[in-house]
Amino acid sequence: MEDATQGRIRLIAHPAAHVEPLKVDYSYGDSINIRAFSRPNVERGIIFDGVNGDGQKARLIIPRAALTLNGDFSWIGSEEVTLTLSGTALYVPELESDDDYSGFARVTLFD
Repeated sequence: MEDATQGRIRLIAHPAAHVEPLKVDYSYGDSINIRAFSRPNVERGIIFDGVNGDGQKARLIIPRAALTLNGDFSWIGSEEVTLTLSGTALYVPELESDDDYSGFARVTLFD
């Protein structure tokens, strides 16, 4: 058993007479649902930490953004999944006079 919680097993020895594809018998255990997007548009804040094109560490903070899921995706599979969002940075009037923010975002570059 490679990961019981995810239902992954690893076959470590192939019998000489095995036939592919392998057939297995299994049953599901208890499960829960997580509501990733219960509405077509959600408003959230976004923080990106990373390295910019010049190799410098940077942080981008967008305190308010309208996001929507852009396309379909599947959580089930052995490959990495790309989740594509599209959206708009929204104006936050309370931050307009803030020294660190504008009304839309803040970018910090680190040494």
